[in-house]
Amino acid sequence: MAFISGYEFVVENKSGIISTFYLNTQRHIEYITSDEKRRWKEKGLVFNQATEKFHLDIDSNDNIHIISYSKNGCLYYHQYLDEAWTNHLIFHYPTEQRIVYPLIKYINNQ
Repeated sequence: MAFISGYEFVVENKSGIISTFYLNTQRHIEYITSDEKRRWKEKGLVFNQATEKFHLDIDSNDNIHIISYSKNGCLYYHQYLDEAWTNHLIFHYPTEQRIVYPLIKYINNQ
């Protein structure tokens, strides 16, 4: 049985393009996407803050939505818009509170 120190999410859009999202060695959310022939392209960065956990979902229009919880207690929403990742602070939790398993589910365009 293998144990993974981190975790990753693999999604495939309607065109068959695969994207893998994971935490890199600095615990920043990073990704790599394939082309139409399933060859890996260059890596990209979603968010450059130390992240404890994240979760993602893909909607019916192939838009990827990510929610993350950073080491400083901040809950963020990330979305790819106009060929760049946007990062929106949702809430900053006090030190005595924390999120263990953030989840996002895209339902009815929300």
